[in-house]
Amino acid sequence: MAIQTTAIDRASLDAIRALQAPGGDDLVAKIVRTFMEESARLSRNIEQAVAASDIEGVRANAHSLKSCSGNVGANQLAVLARDMETAARRGTLDDADGALSELQAELRRAVAELEGMFGAA
Repeated sequence: MAIQTTAIDRASLDAIRALQAPGGDDLVAKIVRTFMEESARLSRNIEQAVAASDIEGVRANAHSLKSCSGNVGANQLAVLARDMETAARRGTLDDADGALSELQAELRRAVAELEGMFGAA
């Protein structure tokens, strides 16, 4: 498997584009806009849940972030969110601050790359 050096796997976006009806709404742009809005909200929610030691809040928001990240091909972000979700399912927030920092850095990288491709959402 090739190492992904970009934050966004363009093949994921191409797969969505292939589903789009000719002349229809730009499905990719809609999904990217939704990701931009939701990922920022979910990241804030995870940060608040970590600060409050709210394991269920971390789990639920990390699960949602994992899903929406995968939709736009932000695969590394999806992996980091999955790891946080898994830790929360196990009932632990060990090194949650470090995991959160890494997740937020990868989110910034994914958002910047998407903005470069599509402009600000």
